[in-house]
Amino acid sequence: MDDFFDKQEINVVFLGGSITEGAHASINENCYASLTSAWLKETFGQNGRIVNCYNKGVGGTPSQYGLLRLSRDVIANNPDLVFIEFAVNDGGEDTRVYMESIVRSLQETVDPYIIFLYTTNEVYSTETKYHADLAAHYGIPEISLKDALHRELDGKNPRECGYFTDAVHPADAGHAVYFREIVRCLSTGEYFKKAQKREKRIAASGAVDMRFISSAGNEVERIGAWETGGTRPDRPFAKTTTVGDRLRLSFEGSIFAVEHGLHAKSCMYELYIDGQLVETIHPVYADIATYQLVQGYATFHLSPGRHEAEIITVPSTNPKYTGTEVLIYNFIVGNKAT
Repeated sequence: MDDFFDKQEINVVFLGGSITEGAHASINENCYASLTSAWLKETFGQNGRIVNCYNKGVGGTPSQYGLLRLSRDVIANNPDLVFIEFAVNDGGEDTRVYMESIVRSLQETVDPYIIFLYTTNEVYSTETKYHADLAAHYGIPEISLKDALHRELDGKNPRECGYFTDAVHPADAGHAVYFREIVRCLSTGEYFKKAQKREKRIAASGAVDMRFISSAGNEVERIGAWETGGTRPDRPFAKTTTVGDRLRLSFEGSIFAVEHGLHAKSCMYELYIDGQLVETIHPVYADIATYQLVQGYATFHLSPGRHEAEIITVPSTNPKYTGTEVLIYNFIVGNKAT
C-alpha cells in the first residue's frame, strides 16, 4: 500500500457494465462509481496529490467485452487501482478465461491494485463462484455489494423497497448502499493488495494484445451509402440506412470483435470472416434511440495470420422491427500474448 500513498498522482479505473456506468441513477453523480470517486479524491487528494478517476462502465456488456477493451479503456489510463464489476452481466457463466486474462493483462502491464465488486439482482441470486475462484487463486480482494444490500434490507426485495428501479439496476438508494460498503472496506486498509503472480493458470488464458479499428477510418472499405460521424468525440462510427451496403476489413490476428450501436430502428447485418457467414446480427433494442455502444460479436479462436471480415446489411426478419439503420463503431483485432 505504501507505493499507492507515495505517488503524487493516483489513477483509478472502474471497469464494468451498466451498474458501474450509472444507469438508472437520477444523475450520474449519484451512482456508486461517482460517489466512490469523490470519496477517493477527498481522502487521498491531499498535500498536492492528484486523484484521477475514470468510469469505464458500458451497459449490457460482460467480462468478455471488458477484456477486449482493456488496453484502450483501462491500461491506457495507467491505473494504480482497478475496480472490476461483471458479476451481474456474466450471468453465472464460467467466464474465468476472460476474467483471468483481464487480471494477467493488468499484471503484465501496469500491475495495479485490483478489487472485484459483486453487485446483485433483486432476489440476491447473482452467482459469483467463478469470480471468487480467481480471487482466491490470485489473492484479489472482493467486496460483496450483494451481501451489503441484503444486510441493509434484511433480505427484502430491493425493487419493492425502492432501492432498485428494475431487476438489477440500483436507484440512488441502492447506489448509496454500494458506496458505503466500498468505503467501509477501503477504510480498513486491507483491500489495497496487488494480485499475486501465479505461474499456473486456472483457465487456458493469458494476456491479450488488442487494437481498435474505427469503421470510419481509412483501414475499412465502405461500399454503399455509409455516412461517418460520432455519437461523441471518442466514438466515431459508420452508419447506413441502405440494405446491401458493405464494410470490409483485412486484419492480422486470432481475436476479432465488432462494436455496434443499439437502436430501435435497426435492421440486421451478416458478418463474414474469410468468406464464411459466421453470424447474422440484429442490433435492435426497443425504445433505444441513442446508439448505445455494445459488443455485437467476438471470437478468440481464429487461426493465426491474416483474415478478411465483411459486414453486409440485410432486412430484419422480425416483423416487429422494420427499421433500416445499421451503425458500426469499431472492429477490435488482436492476439493472445505469449
